[in-house]
Parts: sequence; C-alpha cells; structure tokens
Amino acid sequence: MSAIRMTSCGTLTTFLVAWSFEAAAQEPVREAWTNNAFGISVGRFWSLPPRSTHTSGPPRELRIVGLTQWNVGLSYERHTRERWSYGALVDVTQPFFGIEAQVDDPAHGNPPGSTTARVKGKTRLLPEFYYWECMAFAGIPVHVRERWRLDAAVEAGINPRWNTSITTLFGHTASTDTGTIGVFVGGLGADLDIYPMVGFRFNASYSPPSLDRLMIALEGRASVTPFWDGGYNMYGFTSNRSEGTFSGHLAYIGFRMGYAFTWGPPRKPKWMRRQEAAGRPVPTP
Repeated sequence: MSAIRMTSCGTLTTFLVAWSFEAAAQEPVREAWTNNAFGISVGRFWSLPPRSTHTSGPPRELRIVGLTQWNVGLSYERHTRERWSYGALVDVTQPFFGIEAQVDDPAHGNPPGSTTARVKGKTRLLPEFYYWECMAFAGIPVHVRERWRLDAAVEAGINPRWNTSITTLFGHTASTDTGTIGVFVGGLGADLDIYPMVGFRFNASYSPPSLDRLMIALEGRASVTPFWDGGYNMYGFTSNRSEGTFSGHLAYIGFRMGYAFTWGPPRKPKWMRRQEAAGRPVPTP
C-alpha cells in the first residue's frame, strides 16, 4: 500500500522532468521570459488548526495552537507565447504546533500558577510527521514588463499520506505536594490516504540579465476532504477523566521564495554570449 502511494507522487515527478525536456524545443515567448524554468523554493505558512471536540467527561478545553509549517519545493514552469504559464510543483512539508489546555488547579498549569497549561510544540513534533504535496498549476499574467511580471495561478493536486509513523504524541505532567500528576496526553496525525488539494498563488517574478528568475509568492492551499485525525484525554488517571478528538481540513496560507534556472529561447547559449562579449562575430546557420 505504501509503495502505491509513493508511486502517485513519483509518477508526477517523472512526468514533470520528461515534460521539461520536450517543452525546451517549443517556440519562444516574447521579451526576456524564457520558455522553461526549473525552480527551488522555500515556504513559510500558517495553518488553520484542527478542531477539538469534547466527547466525554467534564467539559475541559484542550486545543491545538500555533500550527505553522515550512516546506521545500521543486517546480517546472513553462511560459507560452501568449504569456500564460503552466507547470507542476512537488513540496515536502514539516508542520509544527503547540497545545493549550484548561486545568483544574493553578498548580497544574504551565507556567505554574496559571489556569492554562501551554506546551510549545516545536520540540514536541515528531520529525517523521512530514507530508508531500504534488500540484499542477496554471497561471494568467496580471502585469508583464520586460524584467518584472505578476501572475495569478490556480493549483490542483494530491497530498498522499504514506508515512507509517503518522501520529505526534504530546503530554504534560505537573509536580504537586502529593506527587506527579498526568494533566493531559494526546496525539495528532492523519490517516493513510490520498487527499485531493486545491490552491491559489499570486506570484511576482524578476528576470535578471542572466534570464534566470527570482520569485516571491503569496500562496494558499486546502484539502478537499478532512485531513487531521487524533484525540486526547485529560486527568486520565482520575475519576474526572475528560476525552476529546481532533478533526478538520488541512488549510494554510503563507509566502514562498525561490530561484529558477531557465533554458530555451530567447536565452542565448553560453558560447554565443562569450562570442558577443569578446566582440567576435557569431556564426549563423
């Protein structure tokens, strides 16, 4: 089952590479925007946290807070003669989160004396809980100049969950006069499945004299079906045990920055640029 889900993203990546070589032979776009670009990018995103639902016991509140994520992406983009663009993007993403829980006694709080126990999640997140996103996109030009352009794009793809270690465990204990008490324990993860994703992007690009590209984008995505799964219990070793679940869609917005290497017309081959720089004539067919 794991191999099947890995093939989903791998097939798209293979198609992406083959597509780029085929596209290199197509007609050039106007001005300084080359036909093809292979890019690498880093993104920082802020996510809608999973919803916590109390299911049994006294109605205590425990919730996920500060859900953020970093991702690294590889992409291929093609510009057409009509200045439209299309391509594909493969991301690897690592999320981070924190916990806030309502406690019965200020002695159980974090920091001590607080009615809330807070666990900041960067040290609580399992490194194994990452996910892939394989997206295709199509963009329309909003504003195009010789060196600058702004595009609006829509995205569609999949988030194939194939990790075996999919749940991040968390907990909090408090030291009291009578000993140590377990305040809460829980886990957050996602089921093994293939999740459809949709998204949007506003992308600003700059083409320096090398005709490569510098890029910054505002981007947002969401899963079509519910993504998050998990549960928790509070004061589990007492008679006043509370339980609850986590659920919700994966949804986030943030920024992406990157650099793209370009090829194809109107970019000139390196040997031709050297000939011109040296003032020597360039052979013509």
